[in-house]
Amino acid sequence: KSGGDYLELRHKKRSSGELPVKTNKVSMTLKLDPDAEVLWNNFKTKHRTNIRRAYKNGMEIQIGRENLLDEFYRIISIGWRNLGTPIYRKSFFKNILKAFEDSIEIYVVFYNGKAIASAFNGTFRDTVEGMWTYSLRDFTRLQTNYFLYWEMIKRACEEGHKIYHLGRSTKDTGATFFKSKWNASLKQLYWEYVLNKEDELPGISVDNPRYKIAINIWRSLPVKTTQFLGPLIAKNIP
Repeated sequence: KSGGDYLELRHKKRSSGELPVKTNKVSMTLKLDPDAEVLWNNFKTKHRTNIRRAYKNGMEIQIGRENLLDEFYRIISIGWRNLGTPIYRKSFFKNILKAFEDSIEIYVVFYNGKAIASAFNGTFRDTVEGMWTYSLRDFTRLQTNYFLYWEMIKRACEEGHKIYHLGRSTKDTGATFFKSKWNASLKQLYWEYVLNKEDELPGISVDNPRYKIAINIWRSLPVKTTQFLGPLIAKNIP
């Protein structure tokens, strides 16, 4: 009745075997312990070594909310520009902070006084939900993500949470591989579709060759430009 091209249904289990489905997304979840050392001792030796190396690189972390929103938005804007993805308005994230108040935490990693990585997490009951995160590529040598993730995981343990949801990822990607290093379990997700005006499954993805030229142009734009144009485009993307 609304005239939609299609209906997308996102499930942890298939609702039926009749609807067309995509299975390229997985959920990554880490079980926590009140003592973070329990998790540490279960990491592979190489993973612990990478974390120790990251801690020797002089990074510092701050945890806050709206006081860190500007730094988070600057970093995530760069990240989404690099991925070829339109960014939301800063007010989108600000409204989440206002609506959920103490259930939101922003992490920012600093190196020599410069913000180089950030994460935007939510909490609900015994679960931490990793919502958005990005580390600037220019500082990859510092192994920033090892430092950031271990700080967030330790805090989640100290606060008594039992589950850390590291978010959904696309199968067989660097993100999935990195999250698996923390002993996160992988669960299949199912994107099912009721096709109304479409004959084929929608292919709205940075991996779709149809969008290659547009994505390459977007990646070359100044961040300020993508912050202005991004919200105008993002609101029309399912």
